[in-house]
Amino acid sequence: MQVMAFLKLNLTWIAKQTMDTLFPITCPECEVVIDSNQNPGVFCHQCRGELVTINDTITCETCQSIVASEAMLLADKCYCCAKGDFRLGGIVALGNYHSDKKLGSMILQLKHGGKTWYAREFGYQLAEKITSVFPEKTWHAAVAVPLHRSRLWSRGYNQAALLAAYLANNMNIPAYKWLLTRSRKTAPQSGGRTDRQINVEGAFSAGGICKNAAVILVDDVVTTGATVSECAAELYKAGASEVLVAACAWVPISKRADNVSSITEADDDYT
Repeated sequence: MQVMAFLKLNLTWIAKQTMDTLFPITCPECEVVIDSNQNPGVFCHQCRGELVTINDTITCETCQSIVASEAMLLADKCYCCAKGDFRLGGIVALGNYHSDKKLGSMILQLKHGGKTWYAREFGYQLAEKITSVFPEKTWHAAVAVPLHRSRLWSRGYNQAALLAAYLANNMNIPAYKWLLTRSRKTAPQSGGRTDRQINVEGAFSAGGICKNAAVILVDDVVTTGATVSECAAELYKAGASEVLVAACAWVPISKRADNVSSITEADDDYT
C-alpha cells in the first residue's frame, strides 16, 4: 500500500509538471508565466492585488449569520433571515457585482465568454476568504448550484461546478457533483424575490445523503438568494447540518430587480 501511495503521489506530480510545461498558465493581465506550485490562482501577485478586492464581512444582528457586506442588510433583516428551518448559515463573496466593474466583467466572461480559467482564480480567492472568516470551522464538502442538462449542453460547462472544484481543491475537501441535481428546467431568473422564488420552487433535488455535513454551496452571483435558498433547503433535507453560500459576487438590495427597472446579464442566476 505504501508503494502504491508513493507511485500515485509521484505520478500525479509528474503529470502536473508535464501539463505546466506543455500548457503554462499565464496571468490574464500581464501575461507573465504563473508557477502553479506557488500560485493556485491565475493572476500574478501584483495583478491580483489590483483586480480582486476581498471585502470585509458583517454579522447580522438578527440571525447572527455572516453575510458578505452591509449591502445585504435591510432594516432588521439580512439575506439569511427569512429562510425558516432552511436558513443559510452565511454568505461569503468576493465583491459587489455592480460597484466592482472588473470583477463583474470577469464573472460575465467566465459564465458566457468561455474564459473558464477565471474559475481557478475565484476558487482560490473564495477558499482563502472562507478560511479567514471561519478559521476554526470544519467543512466537509463543496456543492455547486447545478445546471439543467439542456443548459449544460448548450454552454458546455457549469461555471459553478468549476468554481466548486477549485475551491474544494484549495480547502482539501471533496466536491460532490452528484449531491444536488436540477430536476426541472426553469426560465431565466428575473423580477424580484417573490418571482424568483416561484420560478425555482421544486427545481432542485438532492441526489444523496449528507448527514451532519457542513456544506459549502457554490454559485457565481447571489442576487436575491432565491436560487441558493432553494438548493440549501434540499441539502438540509438530505441531512446537512449547515449550508454556507460562497459566490464570486453579490447584488446589493438597492440594485436588485425588485428595486430597479432593469437588471444586468449576470443577474440572471438561472445557471
